[in-house]
Amino acid sequence: MSSPVETPTGHGPRRMALVWITIGAVAVIIAVIVVTIGVAMANNGLSPASVSTTTPGAGEPGGGATASPGSTPAPPQDSPAPGDEPFVTASPLPFAEAAEPAPGVTVSVGTFEAVQGEAQLAGDVAGPAIRFTVSIVNGTGKAISLATALVNVYYGADQSPASELQKPGGSPLPAEVAAGATVTGTMVFTVPEEERDHVLITMDYQVGDPVLAFEGAIPN
Repeated sequence: MSSPVETPTGHGPRRMALVWITIGAVAVIIAVIVVTIGVAMANNGLSPASVSTTTPGAGEPGGGATASPGSTPAPPQDSPAPGDEPFVTASPLPFAEAAEPAPGVTVSVGTFEAVQGEAQLAGDVAGPAIRFTVSIVNGTGKAISLATALVNVYYGADQSPASELQKPGGSPLPAEVAAGATVTGTMVFTVPEEERDHVLITMDYQVGDPVLAFEGAIPN
């Protein structure tokens, strides 16, 4: 007669304890990895939301980075800064001619003088300058707003932007020109004496209308 088989006791609880210890250790390791990644990203100025997934782009072998939703692409590094280059939408005219940005409206520049520009406002730099007038004739039957009118000056072979001054004798264009009336503004811009062989004056008369341009040489 065979002896009865004895069932080991205590092995079940020990095995369950080992399982829970293993699970706890894995959870601690995962938590440490997550915290380490988060600290590294914070030190590099990144957040989980800013990291984009690299996916193949259309027509690009190997793919490329997908921009985050709502992000604005950075401009090319060689793009000129706004205001650094002349912006015109009409062919430049000689100083002696008048431009017609709209039916019944004419714009002209003239009365050029060489003056010594005076600094008045913060950021102004005194120096050799030119002073000239901008005249606008309104031959229409209604008043025209000049609230957004803007005059810029560029000089030299590189068409460098000139800085506007208020003195001596500068006076801005009025806010509007009445029907059948003529208004004049006096502009002062710093232009080196040796760079006055090629001066470009632009006139942004009104939003939506052509940006006018006048060019020529200005005597010292």
